[in-house]
Amino acid sequence: MLWEDKIVPLLVFEEIAFRAQTSGKARSTGGTSDPQKGRAEGAMKKMWLQALAMAAAVAIAPFANAESFTFAIDGTNFQSDFTFTAIQIAGQPAGVDRIKAVTGWFSDPDSGIVNLSVNPATVVPAGDAIAPNYATSPDGQFLYDNVLYTKAAGNGILDWDGLLLSFNNGYELNVFSDAYTTDQGYFYWADNGATHFNNPITIGGGSPASDGFDAPEPSSLVMLASGLALLAFGLFGVARRHNRQGAAS
Repeated sequence: MLWEDKIVPLLVFEEIAFRAQTSGKARSTGGTSDPQKGRAEGAMKKMWLQALAMAAAVAIAPFANAESFTFAIDGTNFQSDFTFTAIQIAGQPAGVDRIKAVTGWFSDPDSGIVNLSVNPATVVPAGDAIAPNYATSPDGQFLYDNVLYTKAAGNGILDWDGLLLSFNNGYELNVFSDAYTTDQGYFYWADNGATHFNNPITIGGGSPASDGFDAPEPSSLVMLASGLALLAFGLFGVARRHNRQGAAS
């Protein structure tokens, strides 16, 4: 998502603030017998609306470049329903993202069912690693890069290095695929427990487990901006009615 996506709602707020300022001036000369009071009320409305615009910028900024993707896989030896928060990697084409956070749950024979809302996972930083380069975990057990290929299909959404998660109890989980090696369609998982080898995620009969991968809804940020814009218009309307009532009295 480009920074231009954030500029649009801010321009809307600036237009609202401008209208509030000019309408305040008009009322100060024609709608009230106290010009100083009218100017003060107009300035106050402008300050409130500019503050709302700044609050919108602060709310939107952390998500300006981030998108969420659902990754669900159902195997006989590994299940997950993750939500990845990822940001496009600078200098890479669209669809080559770095996973920054993970929520949801997973289940494997070593850990059982793990709810990440109860046991949060940390995405181990990978620096600038991207295939064919990779990062090495602090204990030297895993190669990883946390890269998500969001425009790919099947197991192409992860590469051979994949995603590395760590937990407060010392457990580490690596989820990856062979899309850039043998291209057999397998996802794999490994951990620092009993399954410390490259373990294909399979369904009955040993076939590769399929994944469910959903792209984000780009309208979510627009809906947030629209809601804040409507709030600003509402506040402006309340202030205008208040001023008219004051002038009438």
